[in-house]
Amino acid sequence: MIKVVSALVLLATATGTVADPLVDKVTQTAGTLESVLAHVGSTELPCSDPRLPEILSTLTTLREGLANLQAASVNSNYPDYVRQTSERRFDAIVPIALQAHFSAADHLMSGGCLDLAEQTYRGVVEGFPGPAWSGYRDRAMLGINDVRDRRSAGSAKSSEGQKAN
Repeated sequence: MIKVVSALVLLATATGTVADPLVDKVTQTAGTLESVLAHVGSTELPCSDPRLPEILSTLTTLREGLANLQAASVNSNYPDYVRQTSERRFDAIVPIALQAHFSAADHLMSGGCLDLAEQTYRGVVEGFPGPAWSGYRDRAMLGINDVRDRRSAGSAKSSEGQKAN
């Protein structure tokens, strides 16, 4: 996750002269998420972790910021250079933001937070439409299927324990 902030900072400084508060917000948000996940200290994020609300809120803010940036790239009220800069920034930031979503979802699933992991994977499926992001949506669907498999395995173990009694 350390690469996320570095890449976003380079991107924000190298992709145009237009000061864009949306890019700044997305950069700051990704940095916050990176910092929170770095302090988890393992590949698991337990459901009882007090940082969960911050992580989930950060992911939502990231998706909203990207949606606004994408809207600016197609808004005919903006000059061409603003739309083009917004589009370049959006295209460069989305893979980084998606990786942040996957990192959080994978941590959640490893920690046994299956509902939150599924919610995070679904955020990718629903929040990133279009053919350019289909590979990421496919990866999110694999995560959703993994969550379902874990739930099924948990149900099977529960019913086996009940049969033994």
